[in-house]
Amino acid sequence: EFPVGIDFERFAFDAPDEESDLMLKPIYPDRSIISTPRVSVQIPPNSSASFFCRVSLCVQLITGPEKSPHPLTTLALASLSRTWFGSPLEGEACYASSTNATRDYHDLQPFSYRVVCPVTIVNRSSEALPFERICIRVKHLKLDQGEQYLWSNEIKSTKNTTFEVSQVTYLNG
Repeated sequence: EFPVGIDFERFAFDAPDEESDLMLKPIYPDRSIISTPRVSVQIPPNSSASFFCRVSLCVQLITGPEKSPHPLTTLALASLSRTWFGSPLEGEACYASSTNATRDYHDLQPFSYRVVCPVTIVNRSSEALPFERICIRVKHLKLDQGEQYLWSNEIKSTKNTTFEVSQVTYLNG
């Protein structure tokens, strides 16, 4: 018996029997993720700091052959709060991370539905750089299996001058 209140989705399509297997594929959410440290942090001039953020995954239900799969639906594996990144006139709708950015990934609990995202903030300016939040654009992230955690590729945010916007780079490794 199914619990009360469960919503069902049904799908119908014609496919040969050998192509009707169902597969689950981990994917990132459809919006960027905002991650914050527990408290605001200052990055001193001409220095850098590394953080580890968590991104909750979704799962996509797929059927059909590998060469031409048929995505059926996508399910969030955790509730994500909606938020806004940017000014009221310019910005984007995002999700807020349910966990804080931390300096040591060992402080994170290994969850099969969350990805560890390493972030390095480089301050090359002449003034301290406050780190209050970062927008992780998940469309640039890869997904790798580690020994204990799922990992994304590293993000590097560089502030060169006091008046310049930070440059964000999504590294391959």
